[in-house]
Amino acid sequence: MIALEQTLATLAYRKRAAVSALNCFLMWQPYRYLMYRLRYVIARILIDCITHVVEFYLILHFLNRHNAFFIILLRIVSHMASGAWWGILECMREKIRLLMQQRQKDKVALLIKQWINLALIICGLIIGLLIVPLFKSTSLLTTWYIIAIGLQLQIRLISQTLHSGAFAFTRIYRPFYSMLLPDAASLFSLLITLPLLHAASLPFASFSSALISLWISIHFSQRMLDTHRIHPFKYNKHTRLKAALDSLRFNCIQSTLGGLLLKTEGFLMLFLACRSLHQAQKSLHFSYLLLPLIAASFNWSKTFYFDYKKLTHPIFKNISKRFHRYLELVPFIISLPLTLFACLCITLFYPTPGLSLALSLYLYFTACTLLSLIQIQAFAGRCFLQTIVISSAAILTLLALKGIISNYTDVFLLLACIHIIEIIILKITTFKHHCIIINEGYVSPWFAQSTQSVREITLVNTTLTEARDIATKLNQHADNTVSAIALDATTIYYRAQSAHVIELTHVFCNGKFLCDERVLPPRPQPALSKSMLVQQFIRQFPTGIIVDYSGAYSRNTNLLTSSNLTPIWRNLDYFLRHPFAIPHHGPHVFALCEETLSLIFVVFRCAQQSHHVAIWQYRLHLMSLDKKLDIHIANASQLV
Repeated sequence: MIALEQTLATLAYRKRAAVSALNCFLMWQPYRYLMYRLRYVIARILIDCITHVVEFYLILHFLNRHNAFFIILLRIVSHMASGAWWGILECMREKIRLLMQQRQKDKVALLIKQWINLALIICGLIIGLLIVPLFKSTSLLTTWYIIAIGLQLQIRLISQTLHSGAFAFTRIYRPFYSMLLPDAASLFSLLITLPLLHAASLPFASFSSALISLWISIHFSQRMLDTHRIHPFKYNKHTRLKAALDSLRFNCIQSTLGGLLLKTEGFLMLFLACRSLHQAQKSLHFSYLLLPLIAASFNWSKTFYFDYKKLTHPIFKNISKRFHRYLELVPFIISLPLTLFACLCITLFYPTPGLSLALSLYLYFTACTLLSLIQIQAFAGRCFLQTIVISSAAILTLLALKGIISNYTDVFLLLACIHIIEIIILKITTFKHHCIIINEGYVSPWFAQSTQSVREITLVNTTLTEARDIATKLNQHADNTVSAIALDATTIYYRAQSAHVIELTHVFCNGKFLCDERVLPPRPQPALSKSMLVQQFIRQFPTGIIVDYSGAYSRNTNLLTSSNLTPIWRNLDYFLRHPFAIPHHGPHVFALCEETLSLIFVVFRCAQQSHHVAIWQYRLHLMSLDKKLDIHIANASQLV
């Protein structure tokens, strides 16, 4: 019993210590959440930077100039391949999200296994590509180092695939030490085995780091998949590689290039800028020395990829904008440790940097971190093409202007200016046209076919967002015929050209088609305003919670706690996806959706209020449709 009590106390402490993104979305406590996430980022940057500097020194010390150049180049290629694979896995993540919405967990397990098989085939190709440099190598140390780098890349591809399979629909929670353990093990192996193995400690450290990273990734990813009863490794059905290859379409090419540029744009531009000062070898050495810091400045935003993915639907556009405004303050803070680490690294191998170089480094890292934040938001919204075109234009601009560079200060100032221009153009071109798309999880398979027809469509088992979007599409494609949307027991008819909207009773549901206007009832009266709706909610549910993102009608938000945020958000998602259905667990959550999510109403479960809860749920769905389609509900004011 004592051991059980200690275990339960430990679990309770971890639950209290964890900070969810819902603290930002519902309670608007962003700084607590940001500090919770960024402490992992800063710690990993520190460990990775120390390990990288030690490895860089040993490479230059034990290998000759030619072999050192080849090993560094191979490391960079491995880094680029990892970024491209993370980008192409976006195709798998999108497919898994759709399958999870349809509750097809067997297909999710099959899809993950297919992509793991694809990763294994790519690993075989990597082994084949490494045969040529292995035969040409004249040094045993270089040979073992090439094998270690190849093995590390293969393990990274497999672990990324399994991690992305779980990360597509849930965060993978793991202890703090597990995030630092691979880099810490590599550093520890270098320091311990260096007196014994000398130069052989380099491939040994890479081997140990790769194996530990694989074990950690498989352990925690599989544990999260087991929680959701998804078992890709226990799937006995024959998996066809063709099924995974069928999903590699044009969008996958775009996501691959997007992931590649997100991972390597900073390093590539720094190398090209340094080429105007030195030869290729010295430029590569200087760029590789700062590689972990540049990668950190572009990869830190991936910490919030899952949060951005939650908010990709247009309904959450106002929450996404507010969340992004808070995140835009982070680059000015995270650039400070990056600048400090960069100055220390340069001091160890090059002349001591002056104040001007330090300031240019700070400006450069600030621009990089801010650019990566906008790029990951565009990546989550599947705006790949804009990101690729703008990044490619930035590289071409650098090639045209690199003649004005005379020292390292000019290098970082020029790169910072180019990145700032990228930020401005991305903000204008990408988000001006609302590149955030409808999540496939909110759209049924028959959505595409329904928009091409003017026939009557009954939306009984659909979502509120589908009803709004399909009605708009029907309005665009319809002729003079009368079109209809049937919502459970109520059918809404309207003419496409005249936009004459009326509401009929359940007598005309289930496939009935109306052509004679003489039997139509008169046009109903306007619905309730937002202020009247809030007042009636307060009278009906005095202890209810109102979350207003404009701040005008918020009420009882102090009742929101860390323990009830998750069920509230889950039932809010359920409300948007399943109209006229009440969840069996957790509080009752309703939402008023205008162009975006406007109001959230929360009522804690009570048996005496079940009738009023159903009425409020029905009303808010109709009012949300009213805001989108200019529909006026006759009996909206008599529902309560």
